[in-house]
Amino acid sequence: MLEGATWDIDYSSVDSTTGSAQWDVTGTATVLAVDNIEIAAGIFATVPVKVSYQIIDYSSMFGDRSGTVTWYIAPGLGVISSIDTLEDGTLSESRELTSYDGFYVTDPADITSR
Repeated sequence: MLEGATWDIDYSSVDSTTGSAQWDVTGTATVLAVDNIEIAAGIFATVPVKVSYQIIDYSSMFGDRSGTVTWYIAPGLGVISSIDTLEDGTLSESRELTSYDGFYVTDPADITSR
């Protein structure tokens, strides 16, 4: 998870009952600079990953859309915050960890490998 690293995302979903296509998702993920963020659960050192995506919805469940979602990943915890913004700037969804009982680090330099 080095800053500036990128990879492509390309997957499809199929309804297991009917076998019909549900949606196709394509996009590009980019690792951003390490960031300390403050959320309801506390202050966390994170590695943000920003994904620019396009969804083609064959099921009419959500509709076709494109935008960006940024995942804030805390080492040892996973995604603690995510912000999904549609192409027109509309906030689609925002989630964050609201409580956490345990140890966490606030500086990525404090993380050492064994």
